[in-house]
Amino acid sequence: MTGGKKTWWWQALSGLVLVFLLGLHLFANHFMAGGLLTYDDVVTYLSNPWILTLEVLFLATVIYHALLGVRALMLDRGISGQQERKLTRVLVVVGVVLFLYGIWLFWVILT
Repeated sequence: MTGGKKTWWWQALSGLVLVFLLGLHLFANHFMAGGLLTYDDVVTYLSNPWILTLEVLFLATVIYHALLGVRALMLDRGISGQQERKLTRVLVVVGVVLFLYGIWLFWVILT
């Protein structure tokens, strides 16, 4: 399987995972009786280790899927191999920074 096909499959797989996790997220946050209306409700909700794990997985999947999409758009514009490597490195750094920021936000909410 070529690099482009692998990337396409990862994009499709992360999209399917996103649909599943988004459904869980919406159901748990918005469709349960009462919902999460207050800060204390959110803290209580995120204090459950299973929920926190799902939310962190959701965060990681959203970031991965979005940045893989940005990479695909840039590759479709016809960049060189060297530019592709630079782009990939930049997107990895952006992804790590966004993920760490999201984790920090979870930590701030829970402490």
